[in-house]
Amino acid sequence: MTDWLRQMVGLSPAWSGVIQDTASSCTLVALLCARERASGFSLVRGGLQGEAAPLVVYVSAHSHSSVDKAALLAGFGRDNIRVIGTDDVHAMRANLLEAAIRADLAAGRRPCAVVARAARPPRRRSNPLEAIAAIAREHVLWMHVDAAMAGSAMILPECRQLWRGVEAADSLVMNRTSGSAWPSTARCTTCAIPSTSCAS
Repeated sequence: MTDWLRQMVGLSPAWSGVIQDTASSCTLVALLCARERASGFSLVRGGLQGEAAPLVVYVSAHSHSSVDKAALLAGFGRDNIRVIGTDDVHAMRANLLEAAIRADLAAGRRPCAVVARAARPPRRRSNPLEAIAAIAREHVLWMHVDAAMAGSAMILPECRQLWRGVEAADSLVMNRTSGSAWPSTARCTTCAIPSTSCAS
């Protein structure tokens, strides 16, 4: 079923899906995956308290409140959530994201994840996913795309330009009611091995 959804919205075969109970749960799972990848699976050691540098999450000023809640539940702490300014159509400004990452690196903090947003039509206020993906790739950040309000619109080919660049993401909330999809290079949250090899 999740593969049918992948095909309907035009994602490549590199993606697979996992159904969660809510979009909020999907974001929490994504940030837990980001935390564990960045920390070399600290959960099997001392957790985030054992890390030499605090891990930082970057979010849009117009992110859903569930994103902040997920970051707090995942243990990042409010001091390590960076709210990135937006432009006049409420899209995250990639230059401000880059500046915030560089400031954190200079201060000895470790950038971990960025949560971008794909907006639904007719608002057309998606974050610049391609630019954010390039920054995430450069700094090895987990990129999560919140398309909870836009996912169903992506069934329409004429709406897919709203999430150009999403293929570079590590995780994605697909629709408003439930569901998440991520590429096969993502890590299984149960056993922390590549999902293509995971039996759980």
